[in-house]
Amino acid sequence: MKAKEVLVQAKKLISDPAHWTQRVSARNAENAVCQTDSPDAVCWCSYGAVYKIGGELDSYEAYGLLTLAAGSMGKDWVTEVNDDGTHANVMQMFSIAIELAGASDEG
Repeated sequence: MKAKEVLVQAKKLISDPAHWTQRVSARNAENAVCQTDSPDAVCWCSYGAVYKIGGELDSYEAYGLLTLAAGSMGKDWVTEVNDDGTHANVMQMFSIAIELAGASDEG
């Protein structure tokens, strides 16, 4: 799966704030921490959403693009945007990363 597809699907997964979390990769319906790929997971952080969609193999490039996107927002790490920012900040980061992925596909 291409990085752009992983990013688009991961953004969609957490587009509803009820399906987004901070400071952990994933949570279940009881708000307890769970594995990213657990069938009980109902919300994910930025990294968790990318991993859920892309798995170990297809997530690497998407993570790199998210890091570049975070940098363009004045942050050093994706976790700074996810854990210290708002859901809107996270959606913006994904939009930037998706745009970067599109540019890399053209090159």
